Order: sequence, then structure tokens, then C-alpha cells
Amino acid sequence: MKSRFGLSFDLSDPISKVAQWASDADGKYDHVFVTDSHLIWRDAYAALAACAMKTESIKIGVGVTNPYTRHVSVTANAIATIDELSKGRATLGIGAGRTALYNMHKKPVAVKEVRKAVLAIRSLIRGEETLYEGTKLRSRWSKRDIPIYIAGTGPKILQLAGEIADGAILGMGAYPPLIKYAIEEIRVGVRRANRSIDNFPIWVTTVCCISDDTQFAKREASYYAATLAMAASKLASINEKAASTLTPELRVDVDRCNEAYNYYQHLKSDASQVSEVSDRVVDAFTIYGSTSDCVRKFDRVFDEVSVAGFSLGTYSFSDKSSFIEAFARDIIPSFS
Repeated sequence: MKSRFGLSFDLSDPISKVAQWASDADGKYDHVFVTDSHLIWRDAYAALAACAMKTESIKIGVGVTNPYTRHVSVTANAIATIDELSKGRATLGIGAGRTALYNMHKKPVAVKEVRKAVLAIRSLIRGEETLYEGTKLRSRWSKRDIPIYIAGTGPKILQLAGEIADGAILGMGAYPPLIKYAIEEIRVGVRRANRSIDNFPIWVTTVCCISDDTQFAKREASYYAATLAMAASKLASINEKAASTLTPELRVDVDRCNEAYNYYQHLKSDASQVSEVSDRVVDAFTIYGSTSDCVRKFDRVFDEVSVAGFSLGTYSFSDKSSFIEAFARDIIPSFS
């Protein structure tokens, strides 16, 4: 039966290690996503090529790229090459951009640009002629069909995902109220395109740390909790519906994380923003504790929201290999 869990790796570690972790996950998890932020991590497509060579069945993809740092024709060619190398296992996640652009002192691109990029990339991958920014483009070799997921938190990009994407990636953590908000916005786009949300996979990113040492587990989970809190704060500042899902106390806490956020230290365990993460933030957005604690929280979230599953961030974990093995052995069987 298909796993309801995938893995996400940043590329702060050597690509050879990431490829080995992908190999460890092969046949146990749904997917491996790698990050794409060129000023702080290694190259995403080089990493995917290494993962493709070390795996046989697991899906591999970018989680996520953007339309600014790579031209759409470059992205289409790169992911099509990975799909060929992996024998049809590639996926592409794309959004408006965050760390890759902030570290270039640029703002995320407009949602209309994401729309143009997704449509152009899909056509190029299929070998079709596409008109992009006034220029006709066509791949001379690619004749493939690769799932494109749109990642985001704002209402416009979530609606766009429902309208034109093959699925969505939600950076909201294991927090059902925000996930519900996102699903409702996706439904708007799905209805607009006369599609069915029943066949629309939604993957939620969070982090899970399994340990009987609760304080250790909470500390490991807090690294990614800072990022999830930053995203929640930015969303709440522009969207009243999303803001209403946060208690007043939690809103104060996520805003504090956002104000302290250093994008050059994105996902680092010693990032300055980690010191601003409260217990309330870790409890709201992440999953941690003993095996039974983790199973219970996943159960509660799956009961409250209808999603394909969770993409588990391994960022800053001190022992990724042990986590991959332990989660596959002790958690996944409860949801298969």
C-alpha cells in the first residue's frame, strides 16, 4: 500500500549523503524532496541525479523551486532529464520563492508569474511549443509528463494550485486549522477548473522527532518550527481567515519568530530565530515525543483533515539515518 509519508532534505550536507538517505528511504516512503536555494545549499538537480542513481521506486523531486532563479526552459529541461534518469519517478514543486529570493534581496514573484511558469514548464516537458514572455519555445528532445505541484500558503497561490497543478505542497506544519483554511482555498481553484479535489494530492510539510527524551525531541523539532512559525506569521498578516486560525497567544509567538528570522540561516539548528520558538509554537506545528505520542498526533491530524500525507523535514536532525529507519519501522505501519 502507498505510504502516506515522504521525506524532505535540505542540501546543507554533501550530495553523496543525501543520495544514501534516499536509498535508505526507497520502498518505504512515498517521495524524497530536495530544497532549491542556491546561495545557502548545494544544487537541487545534481542532488536529484545522485538520488535517481541510488534508488529504484521512490519518487524524487524538487521541493520547491521558483520561476525567478531559473528560467522556465532550464527548469523544464532539468526535471525532464531527472525523470528520464529515474525512469519516470520525477516530480516538480514550484512556488513564488522565499529564501532563494530573499537572500538575493528580491521579493517572491507574483502569482500570475507562477501561473505562466507552470503552464510553460508543462508544455516544454511534453515537447509542445509554448509562448513565454513573447518568445516561442520548444524542447527538441523531451516528450514526458511530470506531475507539477504548486507550493504556497496565500489564498491566490492555493487557488491557482487547485486550478492548474497536479497537487499542492502546504508549508503549514501539523496544524489542522491552517490546513483546513488551505484546503478550502484549493477547493476554490478546483471548482473554477471543474476538477475533483478527490484526485488532487495535498502534501503537508512538518517535522517529526521520535524520542522518549521529550526535551531532546522538542529541541530537534524546534529548528523547523521556527520556519513554520515565520510562514504562519506572514500569512496571518495578509489574510484574515488564516489569522483567525491562530489564538492570540500563538499569533504573538509566530510574529516574534518572523521578526527574528534570518534567511541566510534558514533551517540551521543554531539560527538566531530558533531562540524565539516557544513551546506553544512547537506543539502547534510539529510532532514530537515517544512513538505512541507521535502516532496519536498523526492520527488526530488525519482525522481532522483530508490530505495525501506528510512530507517530513529532516532539516538539522543530528542523525537522519536513524530517523529514517525508526519512522519507517515504528510509525508508517500504523498508517498503511
